[in-house]
Amino acid sequence: MPGQSFGGAAVTALSGGWFRISVTGALPEAPMTATIGVLSGGSRQFAGDGVSGLDVYGPTLTQGVDVRPFALTQGAVAGPVIFNPPTALTPGGVAMWAAVAGGPNWGGANVWVSFDGTNYDLAGATGQGAARFGALTAALPAGPDPDTAHVLALDLSASNGTLTSASQAVADASGTLCLIDGELVAFETATPTGPNRFSLAGYLRRGVLGAPIAAHAAGATFVRLDDAIFDFPYLATQAGQQVLVKFQSFNLWNQAATPLSQCNAYAAVPAPAGARAPSGAAWTATGATISNGGVAAPAILITGRSDNPSATAIEFFYRQTGTSAWISAGTTSNAATQFTITSIAASQTYDVAVAYIVGGVLGALQIITGGGGATTGGASSGGAPGTALLNDSAAGAGKTFTCPAGSYAHVDIVLTGVPGAGSGNFSGKGGASTDYGGGGAGVVIVKGFPVTPAATVFTYTLPSAVGSDATCAATGLSLTAHSGASATAGAPGAGAGASTGNTASSAASVTAYAGRGGGLTDTWDGGGPGATTNVASGAVTAPGPDNVSDNSAGAIPGQGGAGSWLGAQPGGGCNLLIIARS
Repeated sequence: MPGQSFGGAAVTALSGGWFRISVTGALPEAPMTATIGVLSGGSRQFAGDGVSGLDVYGPTLTQGVDVRPFALTQGAVAGPVIFNPPTALTPGGVAMWAAVAGGPNWGGANVWVSFDGTNYDLAGATGQGAARFGALTAALPAGPDPDTAHVLALDLSASNGTLTSASQAVADASGTLCLIDGELVAFETATPTGPNRFSLAGYLRRGVLGAPIAAHAAGATFVRLDDAIFDFPYLATQAGQQVLVKFQSFNLWNQAATPLSQCNAYAAVPAPAGARAPSGAAWTATGATISNGGVAAPAILITGRSDNPSATAIEFFYRQTGTSAWISAGTTSNAATQFTITSIAASQTYDVAVAYIVGGVLGALQIITGGGGATTGGASSGGAPGTALLNDSAAGAGKTFTCPAGSYAHVDIVLTGVPGAGSGNFSGKGGASTDYGGGGAGVVIVKGFPVTPAATVFTYTLPSAVGSDATCAATGLSLTAHSGASATAGAPGAGAGASTGNTASSAASVTAYAGRGGGLTDTWDGGGPGATTNVASGAVTAPGPDNVSDNSAGAIPGQGGAGSWLGAQPGGGCNLLIIARS
């Protein structure tokens, strides 16, 4: 009975109808079995009365003279807050974080993850101690960094959390790092305002590590980022798939784990939190004219400075106004202050965009408003031989181009088809992979086609869909360039065949080239176009170069689509190039 001792045994009443039975004594050193039983009236057997029962829970063996207190663990955890952390904190870009706490006697939790809702795998265990999280009790406006004017009011009762002040130097070094929605902040002074309530004011670091500074409404989620946060990675191929997570609580001594079947399943979607988009004022695009071998050529000049210090690179994009597909103009260092796009046509209007790359993850695009909208490339010198009169990669049907006035009588024409796409079916780089590159596009090259400046009109179609032909026509001219094939899960894409039936009256030559086939996963290699042309000299290289093994899509018009570790990638697009000749 409670409080009575039976020769080294004791029974103590606990809460909830539980009793703790403890037995102390010395066990012999020889290998022997000790049996501890509960007697009923001195008998080890109990016939039962059809009503009474006995539950035995959490037997433990402790060496020493003290008996540890019984600590029953609650099945549910407080929270949890499962989130995709900012990319600046996860260079790999493929990890989810969780802030978890518990009630009395809670010592932590085993974390189990399932992608099918049935089978759960152990991802690890939370650290000792509860995470600190809660919600804003008042709105926090956007502010400067550092912010000395606004107050961050918090309620951490959801996790029974507390906060302590730190020095300004610690805040500057992100030693008190916190997350509010997607903004990273750090604080100097934490003033208690009630049970689990705090006011952070006086000195707040805003937008830490390049995270976007934003306004936050009352009720926004707040998480203190420290060692108590659980980090569980996932495969890149699992990004975007719903995952179910169970937190199996255990007590202060890592014992009495809650049965997994009694743990709640929390749904989350893992996704890399890409780098934030640049602000609208960070970069400016203007039309320009540059000298290329003594020949004036149209260009777009981009100037500015990165406003994301955690970015590792900057990528610029452009597209002809009225089209939807963006074309990559290339990447540059995060320290760059100027970038030039030259692969544009004279007097045509383009949209320009920029995005930051953080930890290998490309963030959202920000369209650059070059003084009021789209940007027009500067005028070319038009008639000088060796000048690119048209260099168009924007998809569209029934497009037209009129030869500008100038001192030339012939043009070279390069028509490149649509390249195949990569399979995007990754299963681990190496011989067991199935992620192949798409096939290169076909190319038709016409040398010395006669034209009348300011009069000859070309009509052409540049498709965006794999399997559709690119065409170009004028009086006495009819050209077709075939598409490369997309890769499948089992094979790379085949290169396009050389087209037949091309005509160009009075031209010096008309030649059709076949595209190169796609490559294997070991290089994520897309097949190159059938041929490329040096604009200044007119020299033809056949076949054109393959896509480099950089785990990206083709970067030049007509280049084959590359395999991708995260999704099928298209190639560089089809293209029409018209070059003035004497």
